[in-house]
Amino acid sequence: MGELLAHLWPGGTWWSGFDALWPNIAASVLIGVVVYVWKIRPHLRRTKAHREFVVAQLAELHTKHDALYEQLDRGDVDG
Repeated sequence: MGELLAHLWPGGTWWSGFDALWPNIAASVLIGVVVYVWKIRPHLRRTKAHREFVVAQLAELHTKHDALYEQLDRGDVDG
């Protein structure tokens, strides 16, 4: 186990291996940002637009039902 730790961290401290790892960490973060901006964020915008569309449709439907119930209350509906 000591040989493995000496191989992973030649300086003997846990942070000494960071010098070799930071390019990989930076590349991983950069890839994550690119994927978020390119793939995830546009989907979130479409989702928001779709949500607004559905809310508008429900509001219109609610208005139509209110008008129908007012007609029923007045007795203006032929049935």
